[in-house]
This record gives sequence, C-alpha cells and structure tokens, in this order.
Amino acid sequence: MKEQTKSIIIVCEGQSEVAYLQELNRLLTENHVGIIFIPKNAGGGQYGQISKRFRAEKKVNPRSSICIWADYDIYQRNDNGTMSAYNKKPKGIPDFYFNHQNFEDFLVLHLPYDTIHAWQSTCLGNNHFSLPLCAEEYMELLHLHNWHDYKKGEMPFSLSVKNLKRLFVNNNDKQILFSSDFASWLEKHLEGN
Repeated sequence: MKEQTKSIIIVCEGQSEVAYLQELNRLLTENHVGIIFIPKNAGGGQYGQISKRFRAEKKVNPRSSICIWADYDIYQRNDNGTMSAYNKKPKGIPDFYFNHQNFEDFLVLHLPYDTIHAWQSTCLGNNHFSLPLCAEEYMELLHLHNWHDYKKGEMPFSLSVKNLKRLFVNNNDKQILFSSDFASWLEKHLEGN
C-alpha cells in the first residue's frame, strides 16, 4: 500500500519562495518523497503581512501543519518596526524560519563552496552581515557576480538532489556566514524520506 503524501503549508514572503517551493515539489515528486509543500504568498516580508496570511491559512486549515518562512534582513534592520512587532507576537503565531540574510543568500547556499566564498567576500566588503544590504544593492551585486539575468520570482537554476544536499552541508558549515533556519527545518523533514 502506498504511503499517504504529507502536506505542509508554507507561508512565505513572495513569488521567489513560491517558485522555489514549486521546484522543490517537482524534485520530491520525481524522487518519490511523500511530502508536498503548499506555498502561500504573503505579499511581502513585513510582520503584519506574514502574520495576517498565517492567521487566514490557520482559519481555513485549522488542522494543517503550517510554518512561516521569511528573510531576516528587514527584521535585523527593523524596517518599519518589523522586529519590534515580531518580538511582541502572540502565542498563536509560530516562530519564523528565517533566511539569514535574504532569499538570494539562501539560494547561494546551494552552490559550490568557491562560489559561496566569493559571494561571502563580496558581502563582507559591503557590510552585509552587520547591516544587511537592501534588495536593490544585493541584486546589483548578484548580477555582477553570480546570476546575470536573475529576476526575483524566478529560479536561477534547476533544483537537483546534488544541490539540495549541498544546501544542507553548506548550511551547517560554520565557516559560511549565511544560514537558513528554513534549510535546517527542511533537512529534518526530509530525513528518512
């Protein structure tokens, strides 16, 4: 008898995360992994947008497993009081799984170490880890160094078992200054599948 597929709702910032989760679902289906991620676009990373989308999903799917995936950069900068609001979140809102610093840094974790090291050097030179760069700034740098034609909302590469495993290894490497709580969560969910 075939195992039932487990569905997990992921409330995420935007179309980039949706594109990633769709690509991840393709890979999991091809490899007969019994998990499917259902992306729910919050339309931005501000605490208010994300918590509103989470509450709406919880109301419609009260028994479903729902997690929240967001970028830490705007929280570290406390853009529009985002970190202040997050620190006051009520019990019913779960802790977020953050990308440190942003989604594109999360994508870079899928790449070979030399590419990550070069990107990390660029980010260090631009003070990205203490005062995260804004999207316009890091997108310009990404176009120069990694993905010349990359646009938010699109995947710059096809997800494979190899680069997914690389994500997990790189995410656990203390020499790499990028990290992702979501990648740690994902690794745990995929163990044994």
